[in-house]
Amino acid sequence: MNRNERTTQLLKHIPFRFEEYRGQYEYEAKYMLRNMGYTAFFAPNKVTYAMSYRKEDSYLTTILEMKFHDANSNPEIVGEEQLPGRVNYYIGSKKEKWVEGAATFKKIRYENMYPGIDIEFFGNKGELEFNFILSEEADPTLIAFSLSGAKKYNIDGDGNLVIDSEAGALRFMKPYVYQECYESKVEVLCSYHIVDEKYVAFTFGEYKKNCKMNIDPVLVYSSYYGENLVEILKNIKINENKELCIMGNYYDINNGSIDGFVTKLSSDGQIELFTTIIGGVSDDDPNAIALDNKGNIYVTGTTSSNDFPITQGAFQETKGDLFDAFVIKLDSLGHYSYSTYLGGDNDDRGWGITVDEEGNAYITGETKSTNFPLQNPYLGYLGDKNGTYAFVSKINNTGSQLIYSTYLGGVDDGDPFNDNEVNDVGYGIAIDGTNHAYVTGYTQTIDFPLKNPYQSKQKGLRDAFITKFEADGSAIIYSTYLGGVLDDTGTAIVVETNGTAYVCGVTSSVNFPIKNPFQSVLKGSSDIFITKLRADGQELIYSTYLGGSGVEEQYSENIVPLSVDNQGNVYITGATNSVDFPLRYPIEDHLNGDYDAFITKLDASGNKLRYSTILGGSTDDTGTGIAVDNNGTVYVVGVTNSVDFPVVHAIQPNFSGYMKGFVAILRLETLSFELILDAPKTVNIGNQLVYTITVTNMGPDKSSGATLIDHIPENTRFLAASVGNGSYSYKEGVLEFSIGMLEVLESTVIYIMVSPIELQEVTNLISVESEGDTKTAYTTTLVIDDVSKMKESINILKAHLERNSLRLKYLLELDSERKETLTTGIVVRNEKTKSLVLILHNESSRAFEANISILNLDSADGLGRLWWSKKVILKENEVKNYFFALPPASYEFFAENIAEEVSILIGERSDEPNTPINQSNFIESNTFRLNNL
Repeated sequence: MNRNERTTQLLKHIPFRFEEYRGQYEYEAKYMLRNMGYTAFFAPNKVTYAMSYRKEDSYLTTILEMKFHDANSNPEIVGEEQLPGRVNYYIGSKKEKWVEGAATFKKIRYENMYPGIDIEFFGNKGELEFNFILSEEADPTLIAFSLSGAKKYNIDGDGNLVIDSEAGALRFMKPYVYQECYESKVEVLCSYHIVDEKYVAFTFGEYKKNCKMNIDPVLVYSSYYGENLVEILKNIKINENKELCIMGNYYDINNGSIDGFVTKLSSDGQIELFTTIIGGVSDDDPNAIALDNKGNIYVTGTTSSNDFPITQGAFQETKGDLFDAFVIKLDSLGHYSYSTYLGGDNDDRGWGITVDEEGNAYITGETKSTNFPLQNPYLGYLGDKNGTYAFVSKINNTGSQLIYSTYLGGVDDGDPFNDNEVNDVGYGIAIDGTNHAYVTGYTQTIDFPLKNPYQSKQKGLRDAFITKFEADGSAIIYSTYLGGVLDDTGTAIVVETNGTAYVCGVTSSVNFPIKNPFQSVLKGSSDIFITKLRADGQELIYSTYLGGSGVEEQYSENIVPLSVDNQGNVYITGATNSVDFPLRYPIEDHLNGDYDAFITKLDASGNKLRYSTILGGSTDDTGTGIAVDNNGTVYVVGVTNSVDFPVVHAIQPNFSGYMKGFVAILRLETLSFELILDAPKTVNIGNQLVYTITVTNMGPDKSSGATLIDHIPENTRFLAASVGNGSYSYKEGVLEFSIGMLEVLESTVIYIMVSPIELQEVTNLISVESEGDTKTAYTTTLVIDDVSKMKESINILKAHLERNSLRLKYLLELDSERKETLTTGIVVRNEKTKSLVLILHNESSRAFEANISILNLDSADGLGRLWWSKKVILKENEVKNYFFALPPASYEFFAENIAEEVSILIGERSDEPNTPINQSNFIESNTFRLNNL
């Protein structure tokens, strides 16, 4: 399986679906089918095709009706192979016309359209097929049909039936006919023929009259290869069940306008759980989506429909001027919870939305209205200007009232001769852990409200801004410009619970604020920027350009293309025409069209790419939304004009239109790993902790170039490490392992040994990066105890001199009733000038020593003991510390000395090798003169 297949395999198999028809539109039908370029309505006596086509800048619809000649006028139509998904329609303001929970089916069947002949409609590779299924007694020559609304019929040189219409050519491919006789399938020659230029019949070659027959024409709408409609996927969110919530808009053939939709797919992408369609008589354009912790979905956007579907009791039930913002809440089934307008007497647009744990929605956008709805505002209306103000509104969880709502912006662009619009626009909004709202967008005013700013002056014609509000919306905590000498726009913002903010957007400024960057210079006429702000908003943590020598942008400035994972890695998408766009582990390593989508992952430091790729076909493609789950799988939606785009569409696998949405799922990782710490939940200062990490290549390809990073806990000391296949380096608390080539299902094992040095919890974070994907694991948090707590469990027997030796023998006993391993320190002090040799002998336990490797197994004496010994030469008044992990047992320690005195103390060690000994820290201190023993 190649990378493209791994990337796109998730959404290939969503089936064609027929919907139960319950009056969604003004057609007679029992079932309907929405396909790219047309909608089909299945009534007992006819099939109606409403086909869309593009003429100049307009989208038009033409109607073709297919009727079966001399057939049953009222056959039974039944749905077959019901699918899990449901479809909801909120079209127009008449609630009685709304449809919830319309069932979906894989097939439908007309029963006994002719005597002994059923017609089965189903999908195959994105095309509509219908089979005539004949019983043994049926007469196939009865079958004939007409198409009203067609200009003319003809049969082309390949035997296909071509019907010309205002919308283009409708083709019925040459029929494939076979019989099943005696458990074998036999093909029958068949062709179309046109009767009196009125209807179409079939001519058959030789066939058996007492065998079942299938006649299988395939319907192809030829404007699949032209320009027939717009469909745009704008954003994607992943809920707690890893279900995909996709938002966008499309040209509704049946309404003749742009409508919005929300689709939810199962976690594996194979099942459509619901689709909700929302709109009125005019254009309705959703712009942003958010999810709460209960599975509810929130959408904001812009509508020009006076009959936009609004719920009873909503905060605002009537529309103002040409455009109003709207706010919608759907439940987990895609049903309306509430829907409301949000606007005043002029144009208002909703661009960004987020939601808190209580289900209150926060919306930002732009308004020209003098009476935009306000509640406890930070700023009231500032006066007329030729342009827009940003707005920030918080609406309660039932959509019935505003909690706060305020204007945001200035009035003065600093140019008294400027007659152009002067705008303040809010595009992205986020909240922190205490429900402070953060807004980004752009401003063209020199008097934009500031407080505690990082940048106190507007530098260009258009600067990005970041503003943090008090939780009640009545004041701002900080507000700052962010930009350079030309145009800069913030399009999205993500905020951690502690208030650290990530902002992205587009800049054309050569002096955009930069700090610790991956890319320090503007390379083209415009680049993406990614900036991380400190929680107080007054300092940048990092800020970087991202782009090449061409142009980088989003589909439009209202699309949110930013996501941040739980490690602080940033994911961003958009469009580029740069041949030198920064790449790492790319799916596509070069531009395929004028513009291609890009997908980039920036690491938590902001100065390194984890991966970056181009994705596109032979014309224009752009990413418009991005999300990441806890496993590092990345989900991207966008728009493509390319018939050869490499990623399969969420609902329909064939390109069909002027613009079309796509969904890409990036699963580039090939490695999995298991992190094990073999230790009790409570350990002591001086214990050695050994982490065992098994890294396995799960396929489908060989793995090379993978990196494992271990951030050693701050309250531990690094002792040693090893890797079975590869190498490692250690610097300033960070271990970096370079893993060698791994075959599929091959593993390598890494050992890391550390020791606690402070009375704090120890949590180890380890990550593996493979082809740009990063996986992480945390060990169990350990509690560190002080060694002084063990004094009551330690008993030291007096030393004695062994016969014929100058070797002192100490016997150390640990309380056998204690189950957990204890930690103690063996501290050796030589107060004289003579040299000392210390031999530590442990017969019962696996023990470790700082800067010394793990005990080895010695079976030379047949006892298989674990032992460790080291000669220690001490200078006068020198102190050295050794520490061991000791389970309950008895241990012998020996000291050989040609000096007059030696002291051996047992207790907690010092962190520094030459720190003076504090006798009070030790359990017992005995000084022996060897010549007196």
